[in-house]
Amino acid sequence: PLDVEGQDPGDLYYVLAVLLRDQQQIDESAQAFRKAIKCRPNDFRFRTDFASLLAMIGQLDEAAEQLLQGLRINPRDVSVQRNLAIIRMRQGDPSAAIKRFTNVLKASPKDIACWYNLGNAYRVNGQLEEALKVYRHTLKIQPQMSLAANNLAWTLATHPDAGMRDGAEAVKWAERVCQQTGYAQPSFLDTLAC
Repeated sequence: PLDVEGQDPGDLYYVLAVLLRDQQQIDESAQAFRKAIKCRPNDFRFRTDFASLLAMIGQLDEAAEQLLQGLRINPRDVSVQRNLAIIRMRQGDPSAAIKRFTNVLKASPKDIACWYNLGNAYRVNGQLEEALKVYRHTLKIQPQMSLAANNLAWTLATHPDAGMRDGAEAVKWAERVCQQTGYAQPSFLDTLAC
């Protein structure tokens, strides 16, 4: 545990954690990450890499805490904001995810995946009009994004407000994604059937 030939023990534990993670020795890797963080609690890499491991094994609360600590260290890091938003969605908290995705888009306004995920967060949160706007914006930036087109079609076809439903536009988008995938994607076919 002491300084080995000038090498910081936190770095040694971090390297050990990464090697163990790569060998699928998850529990041992988590222990090594915890020791690395104990040695250097303000190391951004230690926090964010440990968060990735925790998210991978479904320990979302602890992963979110590590990401929040990472943001405390480096508040402008866009990838941490994005990862935290995805974790918030997995935790069933779309409102928190919307806030994080919006922060990412302020820094990276052409991040297609983030726009798509923001649309999903609005849809899950019941803000369907916002979801429609975001899906349409996503498709303006990336017209071939079939997942956004499918979700736009589904939302248009199933909107609880009859004034917002638009069957003709829904069919247009659903047919487009089905053609793109050679009518081989079951979820897209479900949307077209709807």
